[in-house]
Amino acid sequence: MIARALAQTPHLMVLDEITAFLDLPSRVEIMALLRAQAREKRQIVLLSSHDLDLSLQLADSVWLLDGAGGFSVGTPDALSGSGAVGRAFDTEEIRFSASLGRFEIGMSGSE
Repeated sequence: MIARALAQTPHLMVLDEITAFLDLPSRVEIMALLRAQAREKRQIVLLSSHDLDLSLQLADSVWLLDGAGGFSVGTPDALSGSGAVGRAFDTEEIRFSASLGRFEIGMSGSE
């Protein structure tokens, strides 16, 4: 379906969870392909994804829903640095490290 959409060379592609059932290498390959296609053909790719790590690495802009009815918009670096990612996802077990640009799992209670 993605190939069919790309073959039509649309100005805008709206995609929903396109990598949900793919393994990690395939998720990266599809997302990188879409990014390259958008840049080469001057297209807009708007997609929803629960793969925040990959989105923060490949997206030009992110709309981050915070789970409380609000959202933040910005570049991945701006959202990471502002603390928006941490505010949306940090728990006692996991936290977003802005300096590393990834989530870290806390080992509370372990030795």
